[in-house]
Amino acid sequence: MSLLDSLINIVWTVLTFSWIRRRAALHAAVEDLKRASKAAETYEQWHNLQAEIDRLLGLDLWRRRNDSKYYDWFKISQQKREIERCQVNGDILNLCGLLRMHPVRNLYDILSPRLYTKAHAGTKLLIEDYIRQVQRCISDLAAISGTQAGFNSQTKMELFHDTSHAFGRSTLVLQGGSAFSMCHVGVVKALHLRGLLPRIVTGTATGALVAALVGVHTDDELLEVLAGKAIDLSSFHRARLRRRKLADDAPAGTKWFQAVRRRGARFLRTGHVFNIHVLQECAQDNLGDITFEEAFSKTGRILNVTVALPNEVGIPQLLNYITAPHVLIWSAVVASTATSKTLYAPVQLYCKNEIGSTEPYAATDHDGSTLKQRTGSTRGRAELQEAPLKRIGELFNVNHFIVSQNRPYIAPFVRAEQNYAGHSTLLNTLIRLWSGEVFHMLNQLNSIGWLPTPLCRLLMDETIPSNSRWAKISLTPDLTFKDLLALFDTPTEHLLDEWIMRGERSVWPAVPELRVRCGIEFELERAYESVRRRSPEQLGVDFGG
Repeated sequence: MSLLDSLINIVWTVLTFSWIRRRAALHAAVEDLKRASKAAETYEQWHNLQAEIDRLLGLDLWRRRNDSKYYDWFKISQQKREIERCQVNGDILNLCGLLRMHPVRNLYDILSPRLYTKAHAGTKLLIEDYIRQVQRCISDLAAISGTQAGFNSQTKMELFHDTSHAFGRSTLVLQGGSAFSMCHVGVVKALHLRGLLPRIVTGTATGALVAALVGVHTDDELLEVLAGKAIDLSSFHRARLRRRKLADDAPAGTKWFQAVRRRGARFLRTGHVFNIHVLQECAQDNLGDITFEEAFSKTGRILNVTVALPNEVGIPQLLNYITAPHVLIWSAVVASTATSKTLYAPVQLYCKNEIGSTEPYAATDHDGSTLKQRTGSTRGRAELQEAPLKRIGELFNVNHFIVSQNRPYIAPFVRAEQNYAGHSTLLNTLIRLWSGEVFHMLNQLNSIGWLPTPLCRLLMDETIPSNSRWAKISLTPDLTFKDLLALFDTPTEHLLDEWIMRGERSVWPAVPELRVRCGIEFELERAYESVRRRSPEQLGVDFGG
C-alpha cells in the first residue's frame, strides 16, 4: 500500500468517526429535548423544546420553504398576496368577495396529513401565515367604520353569518373512559387557553360530566373549574368513608382485589356492577339543578349529551337545549353513563315543569313508532348508531368533530394512528395495521346485527357522519395497557391533577393543526358577536386601524 493510500484511509477514518460522533451527539441532544418535552408543564415550554428539536434536525428550513407536493402552495401564496393587496388598498368589496369565495377548511389541501407529520413545532409557515392573514382580514372588516362604502353593521353580520354557515362549525366530543375521563378536563383546559374551544360541546358516557361542566360555566368561571379547584369530588370521598367502615381491615396491596370482590358482591345482590348513586351525587354537587335551556342562556355554549334509550339498551339519543330544553343536566349525565343494565341500575331523567319544580321526564316519539319497530333491522340499528353526531350536524351545522378519546382499551390504537412528528414508530405502524383489521371486523359484525349493542357502544365510537378525511381529528392521551389497572379507580384530588396534565399534553401536538382547522371558523364567530353587541354609534374605527 502506497503512502498516498495510507493517508487517504487515515483521513477517511477520521472523517467517518467524526461524522459518527456528531450524529451521536445530535441524537443524544434530541433525545434529551424529547424527554424534557414529556415533562413540560405548559404549552409554551413544550413548544419551545419542539422548535429546538426542529432547529437541530434542520426541519425549521422545511417549514420556511413554501413548496410541497402535498398542497397547492402556489395558489395559497397567491390568495394570501391578494388579501394583503386588498387590505393595503382598502378594497372592501373585493375583500368580502375573497372571504366568501373559499369557505372551506381544506382549501387547496392545507389539511393534508403529511404536512403535520414532518416538523415538531408546526406545519409550513406559509399555511400558518395564511390563516393569520384571513383572521386579520375578518377582524379588520368587523372594525370598519359604518359609514365607509355603505358597510354597516347589518351588512357585516350577514357577511360573517353566511360565510360561517358555508364554512361549518366544530364540536368537541368527549367520549367515555371511566376514571380516565378526568383527562377530558385537561383537554378542555388546553383548548380553552389556546382559544380553540368550540362553543358546541358533546359528552358521551363518563365524558358527559366534563362536557356538562363546560356547558354550565361561563368563561370567567371555567378557568377555576379547569384547574381542578372547583370540581367537587366529595361524593367519592363519602363513598370511601362508607366502604372503610364496612371493610377497613383489608391487607395492604389488595385494594384492587377488594374492589373486584365488592363489585362482584353487589352484582350478586342487586344485578348491577357499579353504584350509580355516587356518580349521581357528584353530578348534582357540581352541576346543581340547571336545565339545558338555562345553561345555554347563561353561557352561550351548546351542550349535547347522548343517552341510552330505555327501550333498547345501548342505542344513544341526543339531549340539548333544542331537543330537551327543560331536562336537568345532571340527570342526563347520569343517564349517559348508565349504558348497560348489567353495569348500572336503571336511571330516570328529570326535568323542570312550568312552575320550576322537578319531576320525571317522559319523551314521546314524534312519529308514533316504537323503538322496536325502528331498530328491528340492521339498517335501522346502524342509522341509530350514528344518529347523535349526525343529528348535531343537522341541528347546528356541524361538519368538524374534535374527538377526545380516553378509553384505555381503545386509546393506544387511536394514538398509534396519530403520526405527529416523533410519534411514528415501527410498533405504532404494526398496532395501526392490526387495530384496523380488528375495528373492520367489529364494523362488519355490527352491520349484520351480530354485535350486542352494549358491547358495540363499549368498543366502538359513534360514527362520524362524513367521509372527508378532515372531518375528524382525535386527541388521545399517552395511555398504556398498564393503565387498565386504574380503569375503575375512585377519583381523588391528586389523581385529578395528574390526569388533567395528561389531557393537556395530548392536545399540544395537535395545536398547529387545530389552528389551521378552526382558526377562521372561530374568528368569524368572534367577529359576528362583536358586531352584534356594538351599537351603531360605536362602529367608528377606520379600516385597517
